[in-house]
Amino acid sequence: MFLFLPISISSTAQVLINDTDSSNENPHPSAILELRSKNKGFLPPRLTKNQRQNIQIPTEGLIIYLIDVNDQCLQIYNGIRWDNIYCPTNNNPPKAENVNISGRPTVDAVLQGNYIYGDTENDPQGNSIYNWYIADDIQGNNTTSLNNNTISYTIKSEDLEKYITFSVTPYAISGAEIGKTHYSNYIGPITQSVSPPTNISNININEFHYENIKNDTKEFVEVRVSQNNTPIDIDNYQIVLYNGSKGEKYRSITLNQLTKNCDNDYCYYVWDVPSSLGIQNGNPGGDGIALVNGLNSVIEFISYEGVFTATNGLAKGAISKDIGIKQSNSSTPENSSIYLDKDNKWKLSEGSNTKGTSNF
Repeated sequence: MFLFLPISISSTAQVLINDTDSSNENPHPSAILELRSKNKGFLPPRLTKNQRQNIQIPTEGLIIYLIDVNDQCLQIYNGIRWDNIYCPTNNNPPKAENVNISGRPTVDAVLQGNYIYGDTENDPQGNSIYNWYIADDIQGNNTTSLNNNTISYTIKSEDLEKYITFSVTPYAISGAEIGKTHYSNYIGPITQSVSPPTNISNININEFHYENIKNDTKEFVEVRVSQNNTPIDIDNYQIVLYNGSKGEKYRSITLNQLTKNCDNDYCYYVWDVPSSLGIQNGNPGGDGIALVNGLNSVIEFISYEGVFTATNGLAKGAISKDIGIKQSNSSTPENSSIYLDKDNKWKLSEGSNTKGTSNF
C-alpha cells in the first residue's frame, strides 16, 4: 500500500495516507494518522479468541475485530479486559436477575451476593464483575463503592449505621460478552453483632387464639422465653403469620413491639392482633405461625387445620407442622385459646386463656 498510495508526513510526525487525489496533502491538525479514501475502509486486525489471547501484554486502547465462529465484535482493551465497542450480530448480552443479598447486616457478619445468570443463546458465564456499595440510607444517598470485586463481603466496624447493596455485571465467555449492571435492594442499617441464642429449645410459640363464635375477637399469639436462656437479640425475633392456601406470609411483628410479662422462670411476649387485621381461620388448606430468630432462621413453624409449605418470607421452603387442634366459628367461645400443656402437648381451652402467664 505504501508503494502505490500518496503519503504525506508533516514536520510534526503526522501521517496522511490518501487515495482521493485531493490537493490538500496535509493531515488534519488533530490527527497523528489520517486515512482518506472514496472506496475503501479501515480494516483492523481480525482475530479469534485464541489469537487474541496470544497478544503479549495488550495496552489500553488496543483495538481488534473479533471473529470467532458466530461471534463478531469490534473490541477495545480497557487495561483489564476486552470490552465490546459494537457487535453487529443478533447475539443478546447476558443478564443478571433476582439480584439479592443473604445474611444479616451486622458488624463481622459475612454477606453473600446472589443472582441468576441468564443468556438467550446459552453462552456460558465468564468472569462476571461484582461490587458492594454502602450508603447513608435505604434510598442509596451518598453511595460509596467498596471496589472489592468479590461475591461475598465481611461487614466492617466502619460500616456501622450504613446501608449496603450488591451489584453484578454479567460477562459471557462467547457472544455478546457484557450485560448491564444490576443491583440488589439496600439492606440495613448495619448494627453491632450479637451473640446467637444459647438454647433455642427454650423459646417457643406457647398459646394463641384465631377463631370463635360470631365475629372473631381477642385474637392473639404468645411466645414463651426462658429467663435462664434469653438470647441477647431477643427483641429482633419475629412472629410471622402465613396463609396456607398460598403459602404466603401476610403479617409479621418483632417481639420488641409486644406486651411482655415475666415470672421467675419465663417471660411471655403477647401479640394482641387487632380485630381489623385478624388471624386467618385455617381453611382452605390450613394457616400457620412461624417463629424466627434474630439471625433469620426458623425456630418453629406450626399450622392448624392443614399442612403446607411456605413460599415466601423468612420461612420460605419450610413445611409446617400441624398441631392437630382447631377452633370453630360454630362452637368455640370468645376468650378461648390453644395452648401447650406441661407435657408439650397442644390442648384446647374453651372460654378461657392464660396469655401473659404460665399455662399450668
